[in-house]
Amino acid sequence: MDDSKALVTVKANAVGHVDIEKNHTCVASQEVESDALPNDEHPRNRPLRRKWLAVGISSLLTTIPPVASSIVAPALGQIRNDLGVSSKAIEFLILSSWQLTFNCGPFILGPLSEIFGRVAVLQGGLLWFLVFNLVCGLSRDTGTMITCRFLAGFGGGSGVATGFGVVTDLFDAHERGNAVALYNIGPTLSPAIGPVFSAFVVEYTTWRWSFHAITIWTGVVLLASTFFLQETRESVLKSWKKLEEQNPSTDNSTSPAHCRIFGKFARFQSQLVEAAKKTPIALLTPFQMLGREPTVQALALLNAYFYGIMMLAIAIFPTLYVPVYGKTISIAGLHYISLALGYLGGGYLCKFGMDKTYNYLRRRLGGPGQTGRPEFRVPLMMIGSISVPAGLFVFGWSAQNAWHWIVPDIGAFIFSAGIMISIQSATNYMVDAYTEFSASAIGATWFLRGIAGFTLPIVSPYFKFLNT
Repeated sequence: MDDSKALVTVKANAVGHVDIEKNHTCVASQEVESDALPNDEHPRNRPLRRKWLAVGISSLLTTIPPVASSIVAPALGQIRNDLGVSSKAIEFLILSSWQLTFNCGPFILGPLSEIFGRVAVLQGGLLWFLVFNLVCGLSRDTGTMITCRFLAGFGGGSGVATGFGVVTDLFDAHERGNAVALYNIGPTLSPAIGPVFSAFVVEYTTWRWSFHAITIWTGVVLLASTFFLQETRESVLKSWKKLEEQNPSTDNSTSPAHCRIFGKFARFQSQLVEAAKKTPIALLTPFQMLGREPTVQALALLNAYFYGIMMLAIAIFPTLYVPVYGKTISIAGLHYISLALGYLGGGYLCKFGMDKTYNYLRRRLGGPGQTGRPEFRVPLMMIGSISVPAGLFVFGWSAQNAWHWIVPDIGAFIFSAGIMISIQSATNYMVDAYTEFSASAIGATWFLRGIAGFTLPIVSPYFKFLNT
């Protein structure tokens, strides 16, 4: 009993959320009291091939929505003509309306994945995304297009809400590096790959096939996931096992069909009861941290600013390389590769440099116990933050003077690498600083970056007035 009280006190002093932590502690204590899973049923004891299969399928499912987020950028001109879009601001609203729900959706879907399981939320969200993305490709007016893009983004956020959780569920900390690297390749590159693919589709077919191709891709991977992707959340597996033990005849393969259906309904009903208890607390935590924690506020603003620049670059590339450099839509789309290379280069610099820098500073400044501190993540964050304005300067100045196309591409590579370094460093800082509450801290940054990703592309048509 004393240990439980001490745990609550430490958490209250560290973060300042006494009521929230008491509730989380009660939930944790209930899970400890429940029977543990047998070793052969624990997700981390599964065969390695099954683990990597789960990571691969999760990565594929998580890659699709970011591709869809940027795939309309090269097609905006055709969409404007076909749907009769009246202004540039509304044209870019078609692109950015997705960002608001895609980045804010994990606030709801993340806590639900802790209760209903990773697979149910991931597959349910992707099915929601598939339906509204299909309607986008069939839309005949601007209102339908914007509304369906807005709704599709919410389902697309299910990958963000569950993907890293799948990796955490399956691998111990010392095994997680390669799994995170593999998982993160697709979601990192996909916002820049989408326009490259879409540019060729738009030039040789029609903009509608950009949406149809994504819908087909989603359907195929979603179908494969129903056969090969198994639940990984330990607490959910425990609750299922407990329910089966209480009602052994309702979930047995030899039981009548109506008994098995009743068993699944009882499982879902028990999860709804848990959701009613836990979800309101989990949903409020990111907003409380955003309002009370200066560190979260500063890093969220940094994250939002850089993410807004990233979406702005995706929006303006076609308006630069087609009219200024005289490229076709398909060739102009190839210039997005400079962004993709920057994201990839920045991500791998973090992978190989983050831990080395951290361990060097820990040995040098960590004191007698050589303990690490979150501030040891800052040096790489500073390098990334300096690289962003430097790259933007090269990109903007060379593009305005119509220098050779390679110069703006070099600038785009520099600032996209800086964005990736800064965002990953900030994420690691919050993971170190807030440990078990890092998901809520990161969720707060996603809320602000969703607003930035939504607004900056809309105001981009008015940047031309800054040159007067």
